[in-house]
Amino acid sequence: MIRPRSPKTSAYQEIEFDSVSTWSQAQLHQQKRVVVIGDFNSTAWSVRLRRLEKDSQLVNSQRGFGFQPTWSAEFPPLMKIALDHCFHDRSLLTVQRSIGSAIGSDHLPLLVELRNQ
Repeated sequence: MIRPRSPKTSAYQEIEFDSVSTWSQAQLHQQKRVVVIGDFNSTAWSVRLRRLEKDSQLVNSQRGFGFQPTWSAEFPPLMKIALDHCFHDRSLLTVQRSIGSAIGSDHLPLLVELRNQ
C-alpha cells in the first residue's frame, strides 16, 4: 500500500484498502481461498487496518501472536513498528507467525504459516 504522506496519497491509500476489501469479499463469495500479505504502511491500531479486517471478512494473522514489528530493520527493537500484515479467510488457521532476520530490505520479513481449519 502507498505511504500516506499527503492528503492525496492518504486518499489513494484509502482506495487501496477499500479495493482489497471488495476483492476479498468477491473471492469469498466464489468460495475461493484468500490470503493478503505485505506492507500495508499502517499500524495494527490504524482505523483503516481495523476497517479492512471488518469489511474484508478476513482474519488478522497477528491475533494471538503479540506485537511483531517489521519496520525499520535498521531501528533498535523499541523503535520498530508493525507495518507488514497478513490477513486470511476463516477456512485457514494461523499456525505460526514470526519476524525473520534482516535480509537487506528496510522491512524485516514477516513469516506466516497457515493450515486448513
